[in-house]
Amino acid sequence: MFLHRPLLWLQQQGRSTPADRLLAVAIAVILGVTVILGFSSTEVWAETLIYALVSTLLYLSIRLHRFPIPHTLPLGIPLLGLIVAALLSTATSVNLYPSMLLALRSVLVVGLTMLVASTVRCDRATVHIILFGILSGALIIVVLGYIGFFREQMITLAMQSNYGWKNIYAGLLLLVLPLQYWAMLNATRRWQRLALMIIAIMTASALILSFSQGAWLSIALVAPIFLVASLQQGRRRGFVDISAFIVGTVVVTASFIVIHNRVTPPTGESIPSASQIAPFSFINRVEYWQTAINVANTYPLLGTGLGNYEMIARRFQSRIGAYHVWPHNMILQAFAEMGIIGGTLFILFWGAVVWAVARECTRAMRERSNPKHSTLVLMLTGSILASGLHNLLDMDLNVMPLNLILFITIGMMIGLHKTEGHPIPAVQLSATRQAGISALTLILLLVLFQINIAEAHAVRATTQTHANGVTPASIAEALNAVRSNPLNPVYLNAVSAQVIASPTNADLLPLPTVIQLARRAVTLNPQQAEAHFRLGKIYQRAANAAQDAALLEQAITEMSIAIELDPHNNPYRYLELASIYRQQGQRDKTKELLAFVIVHYSESRIREVFGGVGVQNIFRSYANQAFAEYQTLQ
Repeated sequence: MFLHRPLLWLQQQGRSTPADRLLAVAIAVILGVTVILGFSSTEVWAETLIYALVSTLLYLSIRLHRFPIPHTLPLGIPLLGLIVAALLSTATSVNLYPSMLLALRSVLVVGLTMLVASTVRCDRATVHIILFGILSGALIIVVLGYIGFFREQMITLAMQSNYGWKNIYAGLLLLVLPLQYWAMLNATRRWQRLALMIIAIMTASALILSFSQGAWLSIALVAPIFLVASLQQGRRRGFVDISAFIVGTVVVTASFIVIHNRVTPPTGESIPSASQIAPFSFINRVEYWQTAINVANTYPLLGTGLGNYEMIARRFQSRIGAYHVWPHNMILQAFAEMGIIGGTLFILFWGAVVWAVARECTRAMRERSNPKHSTLVLMLTGSILASGLHNLLDMDLNVMPLNLILFITIGMMIGLHKTEGHPIPAVQLSATRQAGISALTLILLLVLFQINIAEAHAVRATTQTHANGVTPASIAEALNAVRSNPLNPVYLNAVSAQVIASPTNADLLPLPTVIQLARRAVTLNPQQAEAHFRLGKIYQRAANAAQDAALLEQAITEMSIAIELDPHNNPYRYLELASIYRQQGQRDKTKELLAFVIVHYSESRIREVFGGVGVQNIFRSYANQAFAEYQTLQ
């Protein structure tokens, strides 16, 4: 019964064959599941495979309908520029594997965007299919967000996804809120409008309760688009809709705060304090941006390669605690990872996006004869601009579900561009070319499937370790990940981490084998501090077992390289290297390392950098440990 009406509607839209309806349902289901899993699971994988699956389904739909593929697209050249930039960045990549994988993802993203544009241009029902899948998944994530709000005491940590960051959760809401509001505006029945209005209000309230100031600023800047879209339905009805939406959002937000006693919760946090920009948050963002600029200056032409910013940025931060895996600004990240060439192409792409949405919005506001079309264009514009603005302050483009939704939205905007007077020639592919495309698609899917089999083994190893500690089963899963994909140094590091975490390697894995795997990880990724440190720890364990001074020297060398590559973020490495020097009787070097930890991770220094945030207590404990050991050397 649940699928009866959607399938009936698809049949009314001209999708008469079972294969056609099955493709439509598959696209909606995959998009919905992607959103749900992407924001409700702490382990996110199969990312690149999902892009390929959605692209394949859209391509099959195009071939089934013999849709004409447009010979020109408003953003076609800038999109192809992104592919060129991604491929060029692999030439000087400091770690080739993630750059190759992300370059492949860039190709898939561009292909997906063009396929969405082609399908939407020829079949407007596709818009409803795509948005149904995305918005259904987003609704479940909003509900999960409220469940988290009920459970969490701290306001600023409550409304977020299990992915780990409230800002990422807010990024999803920024993308879907305008689309939910469009669905409400175009509902034909009163009960549908009421239900969709409630969903839009709940989403807006969740966005406010995320306490993501960057998201607040982004939605405030695109708020006029909501008003303009509402007025497309008529002035009276438009003012009623926007007023009900605003009042409902305020009432729902206030009710949740009051009902759950969030004004003065046990943590002592208040609404005003939660709403303020934390000094350390602002200072750290400035540090992130400066670090990205320093990385871009060091790798000016082609950048570090896609996916390598996290590893390289550690060397360039100026103080402890100011490290993040991404620079919180998509333009700076593009220049850091793709250099001047890629960064320029990236700016040209987003300039073309702004130009395209401005052109379509202007046309939609002039043409009042089709309010459904004009409101869709305006709300797609709101979604794209809100996400783009948020990416200047945060990191949404690095999260697969947000990246997927954003580029699908851009593809729909391209597809809605009207081409009266400019007929689109149909692309007729020969049987040989169709067979070639099908074979390449199948090979690509098989390769991506194999990559994600390895990722599944890695996720299973992590899950088992968290549940039961290091066991032969978890080691076996980690080794299966290495065998399934020997090019990914992350899996090699995971094996070393499992052995290091166990008090003894008995019955787990021979140390020579672990050393071989750890060396391969360093060879594949020589710029990663953690790979060098883990190799050093394995050397230390082997040296202690064999009483071999040469192995101990190798451990010192690898740990020293790790500290040089990442001097600010891990006091544990200083303590471990100090323990080796102490074992060798080198008191001066031991005291030097311990003094560094005491000075940089002391109580006063932590408060200066973090404002006394509790999450940094582990740094404080390292300083206390270093101080206690230093006293024994006096």
